[in-house]
Amino acid sequence: MPDIEWSEVRARTGLEFPAGYREFAALYPALIIDEFLRIRHPAGPPDFDLMESWGRFDLRHSWGVFDICRHWGPAEEIIEFDPVTTRSRTLAPTGGENVFPWGISDIGPVFGFWLVEDDPSDWTVMLVGQFMQWRYRGSLTEFLPDVLSGRVNCPLLPQDWPDPLAGCAVEQLLG
Repeated sequence: MPDIEWSEVRARTGLEFPAGYREFAALYPALIIDEFLRIRHPAGPPDFDLMESWGRFDLRHSWGVFDICRHWGPAEEIIEFDPVTTRSRTLAPTGGENVFPWGISDIGPVFGFWLVEDDPSDWTVMLVGQFMQWRYRGSLTEFLPDVLSGRVNCPLLPQDWPDPLAGCAVEQLLG
């Protein structure tokens, strides 16, 4: 696993990443989870590199960079899940929020973003589909085990993913 120069990541992205993600990236390379969810990495190969040209952008204006999504408009529904209370609530679309991509599905499309705040510990995990945003008020390192274990059900992910009987396959991709 190559060492990650977080000062270089910060210089290239303009962002200080959450501590949990930095620890995760130190332990794991870019991943494909159960042939479905790609997790980007600062030292990942093409299409998995966290610093690849997706950049930091506002969802209201930037879907054109994704050819498959160029006709998407703003989300019609935003649902926020709180893992502490295990409750969901519907939010009104506000727009103008800065996001940064952490992953993408291989089928869908469903995009994984962080809702970027000034304090990296306040970043929210988002999954975005054509008509919906689903937000998880927690870190990526809390979100992944919650979703993979079935403790949390995200309506943008397939109901049978990952398959509880087949186990969860993880493919590591080295840069």
